[in-house]
Amino acid sequence: MGSTIPIVKNEDGKKKKKGKKSSTKKGKKEAEDDNNTKNKKKKGTKKGKKSKKSFEDNKNKNEIPKPVVGGKAITIPNNQNDLVKMNPVSIQTSLSSDPKKPKKVSKKKIPSNNELINQYIPVQFNGNIISMVYKWEFENEPNVIRVQFLLKNNIENEKVKIIKFEIAETMKAHIINLDNKLPITIPPNQAISIEKNIMLLSSTIISNISIPATIQYQDLSVDPKNYQESFKLSLPLTVYMKKPNFPITPDYFVEIISDPEKITQNAIVKVTLPSNVSQEQIQNIVRYTSEDLLKLHVVEVINGAATLVGQTVQGNIIASLLKQTIKKNNDIVISLNIKGDNDELVNGLADIARKFFQSLKK
Repeated sequence: MGSTIPIVKNEDGKKKKKGKKSSTKKGKKEAEDDNNTKNKKKKGTKKGKKSKKSFEDNKNKNEIPKPVVGGKAITIPNNQNDLVKMNPVSIQTSLSSDPKKPKKVSKKKIPSNNELINQYIPVQFNGNIISMVYKWEFENEPNVIRVQFLLKNNIENEKVKIIKFEIAETMKAHIINLDNKLPITIPPNQAISIEKNIMLLSSTIISNISIPATIQYQDLSVDPKNYQESFKLSLPLTVYMKKPNFPITPDYFVEIISDPEKITQNAIVKVTLPSNVSQEQIQNIVRYTSEDLLKLHVVEVINGAATLVGQTVQGNIIASLLKQTIKKNNDIVISLNIKGDNDELVNGLADIARKFFQSLKK
């Protein structure tokens, strides 16, 4: 057993451990080193408490803000001479989350409302000198839609001249060419906007529309070269949708779904979203799916469910129920039940919704 180290008080009244005397210088030095080590430990403990207190004070003063759901939408501002800046990156944002907790991070990407509305359809060209995207919307005239094309010059130091831009006439579409003042020059890394009005001709077959188109352009380098690209302008069958000429009321909705002649086809589409998706994002998805994507009109909204109706220029009627439910694990299920009297129309709308729902899960 080792000998006991007595404790004595120094002049200040503090307790002090008195080391065992050593008969040699080596022993004396070891005792001094031992005391110095103990004193350093005491000081270190005191300093640590002070640092911890300082950290808590700074934490209260500078709290890190909580992450915001959603992201910044990519906008396309108009400039002089109808020039616009365009970012060809696909419009998708991630749910913000705490980087310190990777287990809770969702891999699903949910676009915001602005991003949903401003989505463009890309065109695949053989070359990489220019790139193009487009979107369409209804015009005030009956059976007329307006297509907006954005053509971007991908060359960093040279201009590109658009010489000709033509969309062919078909059995389903008549092209109303607007005055786009061609030829027009695109500065490096910028884009121009070209718009075309298309009149949809009456057709008994309701399906997607594919219209041949060509574009001719020239790079304005030291040795200019001419190029021509051919592509298909693809339009979904929703271009045939219009505002119903019947009352958009709950009573008429019940009358539609109760009529066996008006409801002969049925299709159901579902998607499951993670529990950390906000209600605002869910409302954006529901609104975009019904109004912007499928061109349907809201009849009534009750307890997370919406009744929808639609009509085509051919007179076909659509009645739909879009609702959200919460599973036991708090995941959210959005289901869309589409009913109508035309198999091509019902299944076509279901396919459009299904592709969009699948994109939310990537």
